[in-house]
Amino acid sequence: MVVACAILGMALSSTDLSLESVASAFASLFGGASKKSDRLIVLDIRAPRVALAMLVGAGLAVAGVNMQGLFRNPLASPGIIGTSTGAALGCVICIVIGFDRKGGMLGLPLFAFVFAFVSLVVVKAISTRNGRTPVATLLLAGVALNAFLSAILSWLISRNFESYGAGRQIVLWLMGGLESKGWDYVLMTLPFVLICLGASVYYSKDLDLLLEGEESASSLGVNVLRTTNLILVNVSLITAVVVAAAGVVGFVGLIIPHLVRIFVGPSHKILVVASAVTGAWFLILADLLARTMIRPEELRLGIVTATIGAPFFLYLLAKKRKEFSVI
Repeated sequence: MVVACAILGMALSSTDLSLESVASAFASLFGGASKKSDRLIVLDIRAPRVALAMLVGAGLAVAGVNMQGLFRNPLASPGIIGTSTGAALGCVICIVIGFDRKGGMLGLPLFAFVFAFVSLVVVKAISTRNGRTPVATLLLAGVALNAFLSAILSWLISRNFESYGAGRQIVLWLMGGLESKGWDYVLMTLPFVLICLGASVYYSKDLDLLLEGEESASSLGVNVLRTTNLILVNVSLITAVVVAAAGVVGFVGLIIPHLVRIFVGPSHKILVVASAVTGAWFLILADLLARTMIRPEELRLGIVTATIGAPFFLYLLAKKRKEFSVI
């Protein structure tokens, strides 16, 4: 499925290419014949975009699995509870002070990580009581934090809008997108996603035990504090990197774990890997829609994922409405 979606992502866009042209472009890497224009379009423009979509989709899906397991709450995801907004605020501050140019490729992820981690810790501290995180409390904490961070973002945008370049960069960043992203962004994102995916598989058994509650998990040998801190760092890191690479792309971490859990069950070892694969092809298709729905123009990727994810979120809220009596 991932391979099929990747091929479609490289063949279709504002200008469609045949599958033969895509194949010949890759064959040119091994000495095969290919048009220069096809090589440029496929290898330098579309292939890195598709690769980055895979990494961002996988990263957000894995972050969602971790957060839902940690909070024991199906509505937890980076976008819903403010982690993505925190990472975006870190990126915007980095852009405003010019550290994105001075700090190289790691400038944005560094700022994004710090703010994402602080946001996640704040929400957990506010919403969790006695090892449980009620739906209403989590959502209220997430709404409040998102509103506060969005206010700071709006202030920063208004202060920097006279600088057209910085203001436009910030606004587009907040809507998410993969355009003009080359292999340098792929190489920046790849190691962090692989590390975070490996860490998620490593402590997947602990996440399974945490579903029964912190006391039960502790009695079964889980170091709850260490595992919790590791998950917080892991989620913050993976969210920071994907936001730094693609901006704010919402609802992937909410939708994918739910859909995958239906087919593979609650075991986190399988769920993490299956969600990463599903998130990869899902975001390739979402980006493909963004590129082709109103071509030759493009929709922002965040608009596409929000259009798909918001109704799904409302559906989950309707299913969980009985829990809103407990705050």
